[in-house]
Amino acid sequence: MKSGNEFVQVGSRLNSYIQFRNLPDELRPVNEAYCIADATALVYRADYSKQEGMVDTYAPDVAQRYLAKFDKLWQAS
Repeated sequence: MKSGNEFVQVGSRLNSYIQFRNLPDELRPVNEAYCIADATALVYRADYSKQEGMVDTYAPDVAQRYLAKFDKLWQAS
């Protein structure tokens, strides 16, 4: 797992806009990790520290569910 500083360093080298936010303590720990692409594709790991997970290239209903969850956490950050 990469530390927060490593992600910030990578983000600062990108030529596009990227924003990092911290979750409030009451919303930690969030152990899952996911990536959503085009509101239809999803890569998901229930425990970010493990390599097991799932990927689906077309699951708009599932992707929307996780996108809503992400938006909730993003707004709280």
